[in-house]
Amino acid sequence: WACRAGTTTAFSFGDDASTWFVKVPRTPSMDLSVTLNAGEGAIDLTGVRVSRFSFTLNAGSLTSDLEGARDADQINGTVNAGSARVALPSGTSSASFTVNAGSLTVCVPADSALRISWSGALAGNNLDDLGLVKVDDNHWTTTGLGASTSATNLNVSANAGSFNLKIGGACNA
Repeated sequence: WACRAGTTTAFSFGDDASTWFVKVPRTPSMDLSVTLNAGEGAIDLTGVRVSRFSFTLNAGSLTSDLEGARDADQINGTVNAGSARVALPSGTSSASFTVNAGSLTVCVPADSALRISWSGALAGNNLDDLGLVKVDDNHWTTTGLGASTSATNLNVSANAGSFNLKIGGACNA
């Protein structure tokens, strides 16, 4: 299977358990979307130019390592009855996640500037435990962040789910 710039390709894995390794080009910059249903997956985009990355996880587990990705500008994810870990690269401008009856851990580099928006019903997060500046009940920023400072806008909503942010250190994604 080959991925070519400017194409959209879908393929079925069939009914049998299997392991797939898919190589993607390092250039040009690409948009990548992944859907995983009732499975386990790991994505490593080290060195790949990814302008947009999105995933949908349904009843499974997924680790996505984008820490070494280049040009990752927009990242979106949905977790439905599953568990996901995502390592974000430095300089991501926007990341948006929805968690429904599942859990999500997002890891960012230690020097990340963040603006975080949170909404949740029957949900929890660890944002009050991280030394962030709490703007109001639903918004946090990293310390010393000015209104005109460039930062990653992180938007998270959860319904009967949990969200954990890890700043610095290994994510094991």
